[in-house]
Amino acid sequence: MKHKLSSAVTGTVGLLILLVLLFPLICTAALSVFSPTDLGFYYFHGNTIDSLKLIPDNFTLAQYAQALLYNTDYTRAFTNSVLYTTLTVLLAAVTALPAAYALVFCRLRSRKIILVLLFAIMVLPIQAIEIPQWLMMRKWGLLGSDASIILTGVIEPFDVLLLTIFFSAVPRETLEAAAVDGAGTIRTMVRIVFPQAMHGIVLMFLLKFIQIWNMTEQPVLFLDDTTHQPLSVMLSALCEANTASAFGFSMVFLLPPLLLYGVFGDRTQHAIPYSIQK
Repeated sequence: MKHKLSSAVTGTVGLLILLVLLFPLICTAALSVFSPTDLGFYYFHGNTIDSLKLIPDNFTLAQYAQALLYNTDYTRAFTNSVLYTTLTVLLAAVTALPAAYALVFCRLRSRKIILVLLFAIMVLPIQAIEIPQWLMMRKWGLLGSDASIILTGVIEPFDVLLLTIFFSAVPRETLEAAAVDGAGTIRTMVRIVFPQAMHGIVLMFLLKFIQIWNMTEQPVLFLDDTTHQPLSVMLSALCEANTASAFGFSMVFLLPPLLLYGVFGDRTQHAIPYSIQK
């Protein structure tokens, strides 16, 4: 009896905490289907809290239509975000995966030093790293271009360190068996290591997508032309200029990460390597 009561109390408290955490998202989603008239009456005309509501009198997708079809400033910023995020995540696959493989499976004498340096860079404030990045982009003549955003986001110490954890959980016996069968480094990496660490790889790419999708400081620092700014930078100004569609604008911004998690989220639920769980 005491156990059931304790479970009920714990579940109730947990549910309340989840509702508090999800309340901003619930409000944004609910208000995104309000018509401009309803928003103006219930929220923008100084009504008291008693008149506020989350169920619209007139259901409409006009805010989403504004974001996806009619507001060219929004669609341009959204396209910029898709471009930056997609290219950065794809290029991260070319850099982080081989780097983590080399740190785990290649006999590098400086392995521990490299790991310590990667951790030190990760601990540094992002502002301290952006200064040399800005100088580097200016030296290469890339400052103000889309390439400056993509290149500075590709190589991240966190990506490599995270992958080394999952790669370390791959049994060495499988690599030894592959070597006996004559498999080379690339074949072993692609056919042996990557499939066994796929949960961790998917987790890394999801986190990478969210990081780049929400970046703000690098575009502000590296880009002068507002037409090249991503939606993460322009969203606040666009919502302020289009208050009747602000909630729809916010929901469209959330859709790509939510859709990706809906598709690949199950692949990350068992991402903790078995060796760490023990």
